[in-house]
Amino acid sequence: MKFQGSFPALVTPFQQNYAIRFSELHELLAIHQRYSDGIVVLGSTGEGWLLSELEQRQIVEQATAHFDGTIIVNMNCWSQSHFAQKVKLFEACLDKVSAFLLAAPPYLKMTSEQVSDFYTDCAQISPVPIIAYHIPTRNGITFDEHTLQTLSAHPHIVGIKETVASHIQNYGTHHRLSVFAGEDSFLAEPFIEASINVGGNLFPDIFSACPQQINWAKWQSLLSLGNNPLVIKQLMFQNQMISFPGGRPPLRTLPQEICARLEREMSGILLKEEALST
Repeated sequence: MKFQGSFPALVTPFQQNYAIRFSELHELLAIHQRYSDGIVVLGSTGEGWLLSELEQRQIVEQATAHFDGTIIVNMNCWSQSHFAQKVKLFEACLDKVSAFLLAAPPYLKMTSEQVSDFYTDCAQISPVPIIAYHIPTRNGITFDEHTLQTLSAHPHIVGIKETVASHIQNYGTHHRLSVFAGEDSFLAEPFIEASINVGGNLFPDIFSACPQQINWAKWQSLLSLGNNPLVIKQLMFQNQMISFPGGRPPLRTLPQEICARLEREMSGILLKEEALST
């Protein structure tokens, strides 16, 4: 299985009391049905860690009911047994789930052998393919050559979401795996055929069809102004795509000065066509 294109990590729209606003979720799914190559739900951009198990199941149920395309479900797991529990949580919808996105557990300071065992064990359990999530800034785990060989050798592990730019060139020798850009700006890098991105929430058509229109330096600078997903939610709110920009506590909302800066500095994010041709 190979993945190509733009897979926005879908935000979870809330009401002001932080309950999920399912009507807006349906509207976002309709937008991505038209423009995006697929979606990711329950990621950090979707605040998966902050949702109850009931809410996680509801999100997956609604996504599979209202989006007819590639659906990747992020699995926030602490262990192999926890992964098995999460699989059971979503079992009624798994016929429409294309893959699980799976990071090694944070905080445990796992060895390379333990990381390899974690992915191998989960792949044996999983009823759908797995995309390994390489995010050392969050879990302190760097995929070494042993881990990459293990991932590449397992037929049920089909890709890697990569957040370290210097690692992207390594995947030429692990050609069976789909390599997902794990940072929006990586779309400009070679070897990238797919992206799990934040910006596709705001620009689904551009991230899918013409990402070269993005001023990547300026875009990454804006994203760094606040917690994920508060920046992208504020920008979506300013563009009337969602009616409340808040994230589930403890995130809440951005300071007003940051909101004002986002509104001022959005100009110039999209490059003009004449600039692209020079």
